[in-house]
Amino acid sequence: MFYRICLFLGLIILLTACSNPDDAQQNSVNNGATSTQIVTTTAPDTTALDNSKRLALVIGNSDYQSMPSLDNPVFDAQDMTAVLSQLGFEVMLGRNVDKKTMVTAVKDFGEQLQRRGGEGLFYFSGHGLQSRNRNYLVPVDAKINSEAEIEFEAFDVGRVLAQMGQANNNVNLVILDACRDNPYKTTALKGLKKGLAKMDSPSGTLIAFATAPDKPSWGGLPGERNSIYTKHLVAALQTKAHWSAPELFIEVRQQVMRDTKEAEVQQVPWESVSLLERFCFGRCGLGNDERQRAELPQADPSLVSLRECYAHFQANRLITGEGGTAFACYKAVLEKEPTNAEALAGLDKIAARYADWVNDALNRRQLNKAKQYLAGLRQVNPNSPRLAEFEKRISLLSAKVDFAALLNPKRDSFETTSQFQARRQHLLEEFNQAAQLRDLRYQAGVAYLKDYDADARKLSVGFKWQAAWVKQFLGSVGKNKHGVMKIAPGDAQALWQSGREKPLFVRAEMAETGIKSDGALVEDGKVWHFSLYRYLDNGNGTVTDQQTGLIWLKNANCFGSRQRWGKARQKTAKLAQGQCGLHDGSTEGMWRLPTKEELEAIIDKRYKSPVISNAAGTGKWRENDAFSGVQSFYYWSSTPDADNANYAWRVYLNLGGASTSGKAYTYYVWPVRGGQ
Repeated sequence: MFYRICLFLGLIILLTACSNPDDAQQNSVNNGATSTQIVTTTAPDTTALDNSKRLALVIGNSDYQSMPSLDNPVFDAQDMTAVLSQLGFEVMLGRNVDKKTMVTAVKDFGEQLQRRGGEGLFYFSGHGLQSRNRNYLVPVDAKINSEAEIEFEAFDVGRVLAQMGQANNNVNLVILDACRDNPYKTTALKGLKKGLAKMDSPSGTLIAFATAPDKPSWGGLPGERNSIYTKHLVAALQTKAHWSAPELFIEVRQQVMRDTKEAEVQQVPWESVSLLERFCFGRCGLGNDERQRAELPQADPSLVSLRECYAHFQANRLITGEGGTAFACYKAVLEKEPTNAEALAGLDKIAARYADWVNDALNRRQLNKAKQYLAGLRQVNPNSPRLAEFEKRISLLSAKVDFAALLNPKRDSFETTSQFQARRQHLLEEFNQAAQLRDLRYQAGVAYLKDYDADARKLSVGFKWQAAWVKQFLGSVGKNKHGVMKIAPGDAQALWQSGREKPLFVRAEMAETGIKSDGALVEDGKVWHFSLYRYLDNGNGTVTDQQTGLIWLKNANCFGSRQRWGKARQKTAKLAQGQCGLHDGSTEGMWRLPTKEELEAIIDKRYKSPVISNAAGTGKWRENDAFSGVQSFYYWSSTPDADNANYAWRVYLNLGGASTSGKAYTYYVWPVRGGQ
């Protein structure tokens, strides 16, 4: 047999990473028996690409201490370093890397990606394993005698994805060529599946396996320097880097299949693609192949600038920040191309983000932040239709109203019910005008009672007008276990009886806006905060949790079925106006998965199946009582398992509680925005 069978781990993730030549570091460890080494190679100057925007971590492990060595990986890594350097990547190269060095290198790589902007690439060649549907890379010092030891001795691929994912970039690249002819002959490890488990690509990612999931792949031909897969990958990068990445990997697949056509098992490379934009290893459309050049459109001259703009946007450098801002970047593109659709859309996204921040700040009654974000929105889009709405809401929340003076302008201690009734309409008009609430109706109110001192009790008869006011405009009350008087339709006698000996504070809540106006009916300067309804249906497909300020999707099962964690994040991020009953002006990127803590915050264990309350917090949830479609099952959170990158937290809305689960499992999705 001329081929050496090995189980191949090949994975590509296309990742936008940041690179700064001034940050280049070299970290060398003694090159002894394990020959561990990480060396940074600076990319050569080239006019084809922006060298400072590309960073790669390349690792090749050949000389294993406790398992068969491999012929190709170190050569694979060296040749990949050479070709990537020519394509403008600054490369961190590691040869025969142990576990400790691998952990440090991946961590450093991830941190650099978060600081920089551009493309990033991770490559690994060496032994690889799958265990319990998780994929592992094997360091040269690994000693694995049972499947239970794999997660301690090997390196979880999920940790690489997690580090790269923190960069929040639009294009993700990694190449892992982990080839093996089952090095573990012990009975305890003979049952391991061949190849790698299937992995779904996160948003903005292309994952390319050297062979189909759970299938073996071939190593290098006898006497050849590289594995079959890396040999054709290097060749494609040298001659077809101007092709788009998916096209390039089709070419690699065809060449690998041709070379293994007569083998016992033909090797068929496989990809999972969820890229958000076109990506080429070289400059798109510029190559030596004239046929391909004719077929591919020429690169947009604004492409590099637009990528830089998007990197600023992802890093929240919107209108301020060192090294440029998204707003200034998009404006510069539009000065050259006034109709550039991507730049115009970029400005719309910046405006939408500021509008979302203003809305969240107002819901939390954070006036200073709301004003700051409103100034940003006005700078980005002076004609935004939401400016007037936000200015009115800020004015409402900023109003300083002397409620006591309005309700009893003469400060009379004694006023009869008939006297109050005679001026009630005028009083209401004054109240609304002063608080700028004209034409808004009151939905409900809450009375707060506090013990009076002995002298004040002598004036109790003067509070008759309170009951009349409450009855006329708010209804009557019922008393809960906390002693708070809740206004309800009916007789006002209960409130009147309490008011005879205690001062009364009332909070009115406007149904149409959800804005609350607090005031003291008797004493000046006493503002009591209370929210009658926890959940406020905004009438636009969203519900505000007034306890946390978060805005939830009204439909708690918008997608209609359970989703894997990665797909749940993708679908949630793409929610926009017109989807899932939304008509609130939402744009892509505004919605997200809730954190574990945010999901746990809606749990009310007084109730079961599901463990959430109705809008008022007074009883069990019923369909369309604020929310719809709530499922008595697990919901995904955005919180990953800190100890296992392939797991994330889920929250159980049947009985309450939270636990971790594999990201490949499917659970319900309930999008949220604001907070964090």
